[in-house]
Amino acid sequence: MSTSSSSSETNNIDALLATELNSLSFQQREKINEEIHGINVDQICHNVKEIEETLELLKDSFRNLQNELNKLQSDSFAYNKCQRLYGNDNHGDGNKKSRKKSYINTDEFRLMFLRCELFDVTKAARRLINFVELMYELYGDVGIQRRIRFDDLSNDFLTLGYSQLLPGRDRAGRRVIVHITPNQTNGYTLESKLRNALYFYMNVADDIETQRKGVVVITWYHKVNMFDDFKTNGTVYSKTNNCFPLRVGALHICISEEIATSTGDDDHSSDSNNSRKSSSHSQSGTSANILKSMFALAIGAKLRTRLRIHTGPSNIFLSLVLFFPFPFF
Repeated sequence: MSTSSSSSETNNIDALLATELNSLSFQQREKINEEIHGINVDQICHNVKEIEETLELLKDSFRNLQNELNKLQSDSFAYNKCQRLYGNDNHGDGNKKSRKKSYINTDEFRLMFLRCELFDVTKAARRLINFVELMYELYGDVGIQRRIRFDDLSNDFLTLGYSQLLPGRDRAGRRVIVHITPNQTNGYTLESKLRNALYFYMNVADDIETQRKGVVVITWYHKVNMFDDFKTNGTVYSKTNNCFPLRVGALHICISEEIATSTGDDDHSSDSNNSRKSSSHSQSGTSANILKSMFALAIGAKLRTRLRIHTGPSNIFLSLVLFFPFPFF
């Protein structure tokens, strides 16, 4: 890819990000900017709609959420099957027989989705339906009957440590998730990555304070050929963005300046080596620009307003992660 085409692509994505931010009101932009930087998060998550989790609010929200789910049930094969298998049905004898219960129908589980969408029952119902559909796609009946356990995962991707939940919280009290992209990812399928992502994020979402305040996500691209597995990663983001019961308050993408495209290591001639060295800077810039564009498009419009992209030496990003939760970015 030429330098001019790379520059054009970067300008296009920058223009898209600017257009989407400018389409928001001044107050909306300020609230998003404050949330990204951990300012007034409690007010953003609660007082913006004067949300107070009273017993009356919870009772009304659960009832209204069920009404919304009933409207969507006929269009969702997975949720409809979940209710047929694990709900309470009237069998024609005037008595309701209790079948095995599903975690999908518990108040604790549904409250995650209500908090994620700031008690907007319409959005919470749609997000919950999306979650059930994805769980059924990945696990069948098991996925809609009980919570997934670690031994349900198909491989040890999580044990490799590429996804980490930092022990500290940021200044707003939010948990911080760090993803470090591996440099060999083709061995893991889309299904495998989705299963691992669901397990990881659902465990993070069990924390009540996290349900209320959301999380900060940092993705660090370091020594990775982004073309190896970027299509799969993009699909993971697009499939999970609208189903996790977890609010992302800020999304930081750290792109190491060492990233470069593959240059054909099988050619060891001096001319080829000199050529690669002379063009390494432009290749790095090209790779970073393409990666920036592909990631911004993959995450969807809702998250793009909370996206901040940082480029620089790897040692700077490493120090930021190590010294977190001190304020940064």
